[in-house]
Amino acid sequence: LKMIEFTHLLARGPNYARYLVESLLTNEDFYLSLDAHMDVVDEWDVKLLHEWRQTGNEFAIVSTQPPDVSVLIDRDYHNAGIVPHLCQWEVDD
Repeated sequence: LKMIEFTHLLARGPNYARYLVESLLTNEDFYLSLDAHMDVVDEWDVKLLHEWRQTGNEFAIVSTQPPDVSVLIDRDYHNAGIVPHLCQWEVDD
């Protein structure tokens, strides 16, 4: 586990925080970035690896953008298993 720790007084926003995180990367097989307002389901790691393997591409990127918080409050996304997608793909058998 790698970590950069500093007080809120030195914070410069989410883009700078992502830059700092990426500066820690060396030769990792996988990289996961979550924001403080994100939530995960049970066995998220197994499900995420399964989805990545389904692409059949070792260079595939699995990404999403969480909906606005107001949408999350109005709808029960977590329990409904709904995930917003920025793009779509299908795996042909």
